[in-house]
Amino acid sequence: MIDLRKGLDAVRPKIALIEDLSLRNERRIQEIANTDRERREQIQQFIDQQTLMLQERDQEVAALVKRFEEHDRAMEQNIARFETWSEAYRSMRQIIDDFHRIGERLERRINEVAEMQRLSEDRFRQEWNDYRTDDQKRWKQYTLSNDEVWRRHDEDFADFLKTVQAIQAELGPLNTSVQRLWQLERERVALYSERTQDLLKRFDVEPDSEGTNGSAVGSRNGLG
Repeated sequence: MIDLRKGLDAVRPKIALIEDLSLRNERRIQEIANTDRERREQIQQFIDQQTLMLQERDQEVAALVKRFEEHDRAMEQNIARFETWSEAYRSMRQIIDDFHRIGERLERRINEVAEMQRLSEDRFRQEWNDYRTDDQKRWKQYTLSNDEVWRRHDEDFADFLKTVQAIQAELGPLNTSVQRLWQLERERVALYSERTQDLLKRFDVEPDSEGTNGSAVGSRNGLG
């Protein structure tokens, strides 16, 4: 009995030690369990975070893909517009080149017409000067001829007057008729003289324009 008690007393510290170790093991196990739970929670949280990040990244990638697709469509539209603008530019360039060629042709034609007009004006001016010179010569010749005609007319009229006076002296009864004839002749001579003086005044002034010369030529043609 004593030996049993001694054996129990000897075992009792061991049992206490075992209990203490058991408690420590339980606490350690609990701590490990808690740590493992926390680790699992952290892992799950990390997985959730990574999953959320992957989802957000997928959304961003999808948005980027959509934007790239929109940019591609916009680029295709811009390329089509550029091709249209390029074609329009080539057409406008062709029109401008044609316009320049037409302008050069028109300028050459204008220069040709201007040269032709200048030559025509020079020729007309020369012909006009020649005409004026010839006209002055003809007018001088006409004036001289007309003066000679009137001189002869005056001589003939003087002779006629002498004859009339002689007849009037010899034929008294015809005096009234002779005086009337004389008056008519004086009026006719005055009319011719007035017309001649008017023509001389008109042609003594040198024509200043084609219109004046034309009227003078018309008058001379009427007299001729």
